Amino acid sequence: SELIGRLEDLYKIYKQRDEIFVPPISTFEPTHHLENVPNINTIPAEETFYMDMRTLPCYTREEVLATIKVLCEEVEQRRNVRIEMTTEMTLPSSPATPVDAPVVKLLQDAIEDIYHQKGKTMGIGGGTVAASFRKKDLNAAVWCTMEQMAHQPNEYSIISNMVNDSNVFAHIALTKI
Repeated sequence: SELIGRLEDLYKIYKQRDEIFVPPISTFEPTHHLENVPNINTIPAEETFYMDMRTLPCYTREEVLATIKVLCEEVEQRRNVRIEMTTEMTLPSSPATPVDAPVVKLLQDAIEDIYHQKGKTMGIGGGTVAASFRKKDLNAAVWCTMEQMAHQPNEYSIISNMVNDSNVFAHIALTKI
């Protein structure tokens, strides 16, 4: 439990902001805790929790994990416990696509032609297929029209949004550069 509290320090250590991302900061959130003892009057011998971390591209996975290791060691010494850290899933940040990259301009023009509104450049803390391209030094941008229902009960998408988004991509494919 003390370690979960200490991991809040990551927000102070990795405090860089980048307003193109939503949210504009790195996030470090404990998201899952495994049940350990069934009753309320026993101190568990073992605690297991999971943490979701989404860091801005300016930080490496290795430097954040090294900081967490130091925090673990401090708690181990203070509480005379042993902490084991593993990573279940890790996706390193890919380089950001510059907002003035040609692919961004093509996408913005297509959005404006199909939807009659300006596309907004932004980044997200989750993984997209664009990361695969950016890791190969290819600028990439993603687009979709969403109802903000992802990862929720009764998740859905609207067919007309998918059709119009397909038109955006077709517009890009048919644009002569």
